[in-house]
Amino acid sequence: MSIDDLKNQSNTITISDKDGNVMVAIDANEGKIHYGEKYSPDEAAKIFWEAMYGNHPSNVKVFTFDYTKYFNLFRRIKASLNLIISILKHKYYVCIAGKKLGYNFYDLIKHDMSKFSIAEFPYYVKKFNLNNSDGFTKALNHHYANNKHHVEYWENHWNKKFEVHMPTRYIDEMIADWMASCKTYNGFWPSKGNWTWGEENLERICNKLNMHSCNYLLNNLNAIELIDDEKLKELYK
Repeated sequence: MSIDDLKNQSNTITISDKDGNVMVAIDANEGKIHYGEKYSPDEAAKIFWEAMYGNHPSNVKVFTFDYTKYFNLFRRIKASLNLIISILKHKYYVCIAGKKLGYNFYDLIKHDMSKFSIAEFPYYVKKFNLNNSDGFTKALNHHYANNKHHVEYWENHWNKKFEVHMPTRYIDEMIADWMASCKTYNGFWPSKGNWTWGEENLERICNKLNMHSCNYLLNNLNAIELIDDEKLKELYK
């Protein structure tokens, strides 16, 4: 795109000489300053200065400022702060749900701490705040490998050769995680008939667990009334 084409673009400020030649175009979309072919930066500054003030001191130089990199830095800082707030909010609700249900408080306190690691945090920021999925799969696998409340951790532990045995304390944490996720990201605590994620994923999770782990999970969900007796019979092993 030539500098003359920029005159017709939105969010662009152009400064022209008396003959209509564009001296300077300030492109707010890209955060850049473009100079016309006829004028050097110093010549453009001189003409602009004379038009504004009538004189052009010899020591006036053009100061160009490309704010794109600073804007991108601001976006990253803002996205990072948003993610930190989201993680802490989720951890708070995990503790609320887990404590109410009598789960292991130590597990609840250290829940999802790996999200603050260099292997995960930058990629979670890009994925959920900057719409960039580059590297997220690797970060997610790192998360699974370092958090025992995920079935995927135990799949890796057992090399996926058998149905997964998951210790009850981590099933408890997993339930608290599910409840807190609904509260954090949907704005309400899950309830029977109003828990979309559970309805869509519970069967998949149960198919990965062995009979003991699956039945423990289902009995607990039924006890806190997140699933009804009909769903319990459907999934019970």
